[in-house]
Amino acid sequence: EIGAVLFDPKRGEVGNEIHINVDLMDVMFRTGFCPQPNTLKWWREQSYNPSKMCSSERWGLATSLHELNKFFEKGSVEFVWANSPSFDLVILEHHYSCVGLEKPWKYSRELDFRTVRWLYGELNGHDRVGGFDADHNALNDARKQTHALLHMLRPIYV
Repeated sequence: EIGAVLFDPKRGEVGNEIHINVDLMDVMFRTGFCPQPNTLKWWREQSYNPSKMCSSERWGLATSLHELNKFFEKGSVEFVWANSPSFDLVILEHHYSCVGLEKPWKYSRELDFRTVRWLYGELNGHDRVGGFDADHNALNDARKQTHALLHMLRPIYV
C-alpha cells in the first residue's frame, strides 16, 4: 500500500490524500523483494491485513508510482515526511529505480516524523503523542501522523 496526506504545517491545514493498493506480485517481480515468513506471520496477526481487507483494485508498481508522482505534482509537494525516511523512503526509492522513474522529491527535502515526535516528548516530559497508534493501513497511518505532527508543531506556528 501507499498512503499520503498533503498538509500545510504553517496553517495547520490538511489537504488531499491518496491511497493506492499495490499488487504485491508485481512488486516482487520488479524489485526482487519477497516477504519473509516472519513478516507474513506478523501480518496475519494484525487486525488490518491489506491482503484480506482491501476491496479496491490493485495497481502494478509502475502505475502506482506514476499516480504518486501526479499526486505530488498536483499538490506542489515541497517536503516529504515519513515515520522513518531511512525505511519508508528508501523502499520507495528502490521501487522507483526498479521501474525506471524519478522519485518526486530531493534527498534534502526528507523530513522525519519520528524525530519530531521524540523531541516533542522530551520537551514536554512524556514519551508519546496521544492518538498515534499505527493500525498499519497506509492511509490511516498517514492521517494519524499528519494530525499528530500538526498538533506537535502548533506551538511553533501560533
